[in-house]
Amino acid sequence: MAAEYRRQPADLTEAADGVKTSATDVFFPEPAKEWGTVVAAGIYDEARGGNQLAWDYLDEPMLAVPRRIAMIPRGGLRIGIIPASGADL
Repeated sequence: MAAEYRRQPADLTEAADGVKTSATDVFFPEPAKEWGTVVAAGIYDEARGGNQLAWDYLDEPMLAVPRRIAMIPRGGLRIGIIPASGADL
């Protein structure tokens, strides 16, 4: 991972129908050089180390290159619990 990459905090809305969304835009630092194609994002409980709580593929992979700021728009991050088939929450 590139030296300038950092996990970013995300403020979440109150849950509605079991789903929280990002309350604000989430910006990532500009890469100093090409990082490659970003295909997935993860949720961690710490800024460094910690536990990966969830991850998923992006709807559209993106190329992380200098002069392009990666951003998840407000509402673009959705976190919820999907029950197993036939199970109740």
